[in-house]
This record gives sequence, structure tokens and C-alpha cells, in this order.
Amino acid sequence: MSRVWVIADVFERDLGRVQVGDRVAVSVGALPGQRLEGRIGYVYPTLDAGTRSTPVRIELDNRAGQLRPGMFATVDFAPGAARERLLLPASALIEDGERQVVLRALGEGRFQPQPVRIGERGREQVEVLDGVAEGDRVVVSANFLIDSESQLRAALAGMGDAPPQDYPSHDTRGVFEEAFDGGVSLSHDAIPALGWPEMTMDFSLAEPALVEGLAPGTPIRFSFEDRGPGEYVVTRIERVEGEHAGH
Repeated sequence: MSRVWVIADVFERDLGRVQVGDRVAVSVGALPGQRLEGRIGYVYPTLDAGTRSTPVRIELDNRAGQLRPGMFATVDFAPGAARERLLLPASALIEDGERQVVLRALGEGRFQPQPVRIGERGREQVEVLDGVAEGDRVVVSANFLIDSESQLRAALAGMGDAPPQDYPSHDTRGVFEEAFDGGVSLSHDAIPALGWPEMTMDFSLAEPALVEGLAPGTPIRFSFEDRGPGEYVVTRIERVEGEHAGH
């Protein structure tokens, strides 16, 4: 057998530290003083409810024929855990129990909700696996008074016994900034129900016709639906006659 597998159990709390391709160190009782280098080939999609652990398959070179089926081994995952990770302040994360999102700063006072995938969590920081990259600027709630709990309460309050398509809706005033493919940039007043301050951000559009004929700087009233973190869809726009930009 030129190659063998080691099946190691990894506790649930440590799964964020391992991934396919990581290098690991393996010690075998039959080979005292030797540390063998292996590679994680597969992380099983199952979790043992009793031990709260998941099997991980490690591939080892056995061309020397030293390893045999049934041997016991100890695995050190430290080499893989030392990989560079992208961390964000925990206060930047907005959650509703199913999804996670951050508000990405686009510049010039504009923000865009951005869904992210989270790995390990600490008391003050979280690991981001996907959704934002190093160098992206995101909103920290302590600085921008964005209250994720009030956002969650607003979403839950709108559900009740309604069908899934009946999303919470919010009405506010603002200024049309610009339209782009599938969306629109709007400056808007503070929205207390969501804990949002006055700011400029991008929304999706229910219908492209909603912005036909609008020029940048046009004062408006508009409604949008909160379809979950990162999904804010404008459903109505009305001009506000007799007002100037800046509301």
C-alpha cells in the first residue's frame, strides 16, 4: 500500500480550522520519534451527535511500507491552522439566524448590504470565508449606530401568519442619485425601524420602470421591502413636488 488514510475525529468547535488541502503532522505509536506529513483529503459532511465531532480523512505516503491498517495515530492540525485568515469586528456582522450580512462602504457616503459566509468566531472578531476581501471597507455598528437586533425585530414583526412572499415594507423620503443595471442608488432619511441612520446606499429595483424620467437630485418618497439581510428591494417611487435636493 503506497498510500494510506488516517481517519481523525475533529470536534465541532474546531471545524473552522481545517479544510481540504491543509498539511498536518501525524504521529504513530509504532514509529516513536517520527512525525509524518499528511494532507487533508476530505472532510465528511456528517456530525456525530454524541461526540459532536466530524471525521476527517488524511492521506499519507506509505511507500516505505511502515504504516498498516488498524494502527493508532495522533494528528496535529496546527500546520493548517496557521494559514492566513480574514477577520472582521464581530460588531460589523448582522444576522437573522439563517444568513449573515455586512454593510460594505462604497465611498461618498454610499453603502451596500453584502452577504458573507462566516467561519470561526471569537468574542470580538469573526473569520470571513467568503463575501468580502482584504481591503474592503465595512460598517461597524458602534460607529454608525446600526442596530442589527432592531433590524431582526422589524423583519420578524412583518411575518406573522402571512405567506413567505409578504415581506416587511418601509416608507421613507430621500433623493434619487443614480440608476444602474438592476438597482438604484438613493439617499434616504433615517429609518428607526431598521436602526439605519441617514445615508446613501444601493437598493435593488422591483421594476426598472420605477426610475424612468428621474434625474439625479430629484426628491422622492419611496417604499422598499426587507427581504432578508442584503436584500432590500424598492417597490414604489414618487416624486416630491416643490422640494429641492437635500430634503
